[in-house]
Amino acid sequence: MYLFNRINRLRYMLSNPAGQLFLGSIGIITAYNTFYHVTKYFNLNEQWKNVYKNLSNQEPYYLQGEEALIYPWLIDNNIKDWEFKQVRIRGYFKDERFFVRRKRDGKEGFLVFAPFVTAVKRLNHRPQIKEVLPVEHVIFVNIGWVALEHQKSVELGSEIAPQLDLDESQFYTDFYTQLNPNPENPNEKEQITMTEIQGIVRKGETENWLTGRRNWPQQSIFNWVDLDFMARFFRVFNLDSAKAAYIERVVSELEEESYPIPSTKENFDKPLITPQYHSQQLSLNIALSVLSFASILFLKR
Repeated sequence: MYLFNRINRLRYMLSNPAGQLFLGSIGIITAYNTFYHVTKYFNLNEQWKNVYKNLSNQEPYYLQGEEALIYPWLIDNNIKDWEFKQVRIRGYFKDERFFVRRKRDGKEGFLVFAPFVTAVKRLNHRPQIKEVLPVEHVIFVNIGWVALEHQKSVELGSEIAPQLDLDESQFYTDFYTQLNPNPENPNEKEQITMTEIQGIVRKGETENWLTGRRNWPQQSIFNWVDLDFMARFFRVFNLDSAKAAYIERVVSELEEESYPIPSTKENFDKPLITPQYHSQQLSLNIALSVLSFASILFLKR
C-alpha cells in the first residue's frame, strides 16, 4: 500500500506542468548530449584510425643537428601536428627518475620518466676564472610502465637503450648538439653513454579532478604528467621546450621481463578522452533517454 501511494504521488508530481517541464528538459539535455557524443565518437574514431595507420606505415622522423637542439614542434608552435608522430633522436639519459601513477589493464603502477639530454651548450658562467660549464638541453622520455610492487626494481643508471655502435669515422662532435658518440668521451669530465631512442611525441596532461588526476607534490603523489613541474623539479635549462612535449619510448616487441616495461605501437599510454569514453557516455545518455520516454508513457496511463 505504501509503495502504491508513493507511485501515485510521483505520478501526480510529474503530471503537473512543472513535472512535465522537468521531464522535457531531461529529454532535451540527453538528446543534445547524445548528438554531441555521437559526433565526438566518430571524429575521434577517425583520428585514432589515422594515428594507428601512421604509426604502422610511416618511418620515424630523425631529429638531428639543429632539430635536436630546437625541437621542430617549437619553431611554429605546432605540437598538435607532431603529437603521436614517431621520432628518433640521439643523446644520453640522466641518472634520475620521475614516477607518475597510472593503471594498466586494471593494475596499479607507474609511468617512469627520465631526463634525456639531446644537446649540450658550453657557457662561461665565470669569466674571471675562465671556466666553461656544460648546460644540458633535456627532453623527458617515458621509458615505460612498472607495476606498483616492482617500483623498487627500477634502478638509477640502468641501461635503458643499448649504446650506439658506430665506427671511428663517426666519432666527431656535432656542430649543433656538441655531442660526440665516442664512448671514451674525450670532451666530458664524466662518463656518458650515448644512445638512440625511438618513440612517439606526446603532449603533457592537465589536471582532472573528476577522474582523480590530481597531483600532491608535497606528498610526492603524481597522477598526471605535469611537464612544467618536472622541468622545474629537475632544474632543466631549456624550460620552455622541456615542458612542451615528451617522448614515449616504443619498442618493436614487448619486453615483459624488463622493468620498466616499454610501450609498443599498440599499447602506448592513451589519453583520457578516447572513442571508448564517448561510447560509454553515449550508452549512458541512451539509457537516460529510454528512462525519460518510459516515464512519459507511464504518466499518460
